[in-house]
Amino acid sequence: MTATAAPSAAFLRLMRSRWAFGAYLRRKVPMAAFARIRLESIDADRCRVTVPYSRRTTNPFRSTYFGALTAAAELSTGILAMAHLYDHREQVAMLMVNCRADFDKKATDLTAFECDQGALVAAVITQTLQQPEPRTITMQTVGKNQAGDIVARLEFTWSFKARSRAA
Repeated sequence: MTATAAPSAAFLRLMRSRWAFGAYLRRKVPMAAFARIRLESIDADRCRVTVPYSRRTTNPFRSTYFGALTAAAELSTGILAMAHLYDHREQVAMLMVNCRADFDKKATDLTAFECDQGALVAAVITQTLQQPEPRTITMQTVGKNQAGDIVARLEFTWSFKARSRAA
């Protein structure tokens, strides 16, 4: 039987619950919880995460702090990868190994980051399950303001490695 990295229905259901996602952030990523980052939507192919422009996220230059933008961007790629990895998390380890960002416009309102590379990440995880050598994938996410203008483009390189099996 060949292992595939289909998104976990249980994980998607859990993350779609505002309460459960909030609890996850408070426990695992408290800075994102403090910034009130929200998961707007997730499915097998894409994930959309928002960060508000608020007192909690602004910098002295009256724009959203790049750290808050980067946290939301990372979540849009990482949660999508975790959805495909969830049923195989005992077999495959995931780690972010690189980040690159371009900030195009001042973020002065709600910024939404969307990553649409679910199929690509599923293929990489499936390959890792079939042949245990480490693999990397660079996932892109684009942040747009409420007017639809691009605020930032970020790339996160994720590494997937088969966990060693205890004999």
